[in-house]
Amino acid sequence: MKIGVFGTGGVGGYFGARLADAGADIHFIARGRHLDAIRTHGLGVKSPLGDIHIENVRASAEPAEYGPADVVIVATGIRTNLDLVQDSGVETDEGILVNDRMQTNFPNIYAAGDVACGPDFSGGWSVHAIQPTAAEHGRIAAINMAGGDARYQGSLNMNGLDTAG
Repeated sequence: MKIGVFGTGGVGGYFGARLADAGADIHFIARGRHLDAIRTHGLGVKSPLGDIHIENVRASAEPAEYGPADVVIVATGIRTNLDLVQDSGVETDEGILVNDRMQTNFPNIYAAGDVACGPDFSGGWSVHAIQPTAAEHGRIAAINMAGGDARYQGSLNMNGLDTAG
């Protein structure tokens, strides 16, 4: 059975590596730094269920290089939709830029979750499209919209994945 995996981040990389380790015919479709890293270092998974390292991973940026697949796993993440604020004056980068109170450059407009480009632990700013960050963004924004003074300390762009089996 030929399996194509679109996206080799936390979810696609994990399941693709598990399937490859079990002997499945896997081809990863990746881009940018994920593709470069896989080609250079292979694909590794560290897990309480057992670590895996796959050498000689078949990976490309073009699905046509692999041909038809019997099964396709799509784990490509999100792309922030900024249409709502286009031409509004709200400052954007990869997402809507916010400060540590989740405020935009307009003091009464807040953004949170997958659309917000906020502080991370590295001291930079990025979109962290993961549920725990979205929930914390929402909590901080709500406190501040209600007149409180809460500050977001930053986060890591990292998913934790637990599976049974």
